[in-house]
Amino acid sequence: MDTLSHQISIENNDTYASFEFLLQPIYKPSSFEIVFYEVLSRVTSESGEIFNNESFFTSISNDFIKKISVRQINYFSKMELDVPFFINLTLSCLIDDEFIETIINFKCWKIGIEITEIDCPINDSLLKNIKKLQDNDAVISLDDYKINDYLASSTFGIIPWDYIKIDKEFLFLNTDNSMEVQSVLFTLSPFCNNGIIFEGVETSYQFDFMKKYDVYLQGFFLFPPERR
Repeated sequence: MDTLSHQISIENNDTYASFEFLLQPIYKPSSFEIVFYEVLSRVTSESGEIFNNESFFTSISNDFIKKISVRQINYFSKMELDVPFFINLTLSCLIDDEFIETIINFKCWKIGIEITEIDCPINDSLLKNIKKLQDNDAVISLDDYKINDYLASSTFGIIPWDYIKIDKEFLFLNTDNSMEVQSVLFTLSPFCNNGIIFEGVETSYQFDFMKKYDVYLQGFFLFPPERR
C-alpha cells in the first residue's frame, strides 16, 4: 500500500489532505485482458475524515490537481505495470506548457490522461499540447461522457480523442437496452481513435449484457480498485 501525504493547503483554508492511490482495471470483456488502469484516490483530512472524492476534486484548484497528478505519475511510472495508467485532469490543465513538458519528461510510455471537465475554450495552443502528448505516446480520453452532454459533444471532431468513457449512469439506466448501446457506439465511434469504455459494470447481469460488444469495461464487478 502506498499512502501519499501532502502538506498542501486546499484553496484558502488551513485544511490538509492525505491521498492513498489505488488502481482500477479497464478490461476487454471478451478476454478479461486488462488494457489500462485508472488511478483513483482515497482522500482523508488531517483529522482522518474521508472526503467525498467528487466534491473534493471539484473544489480544488487546477494547480493542486497538477501537483497530485505529478506525484501519481512519479509513483506509478516506477512500478512494473504491464499496461498504461490513466490520471485525471481538467482540460484547462493542458494549456500549461510547463506542465505538459513535465509529463513528457517522465519519458514513460505508460501514461494516459482522462479529461474530467471541459472547462476552457479549445484553441490552437491547447490542440498543440494535446498533439505533443500524443506524439510522445500519451493517450487522451474523454471521461464520464453523458448522452446529450452538449459541451463535451462540442469537442467531437476537434479534439482527437483516443477513447471516450461513458458515464456509469448510462448502464444503470440502460442495462438490457441493446438499441441504446448500439446507438451510442454508432454515434461516438467516429470521434475516438481506439474505442469506447463503459464504466459502472457492478453486477454479473450488466457484465453478461455488455460482453458481446467490442468495447472496454470498468467497474466493481470483476475489478474493484486495488492498492499497489
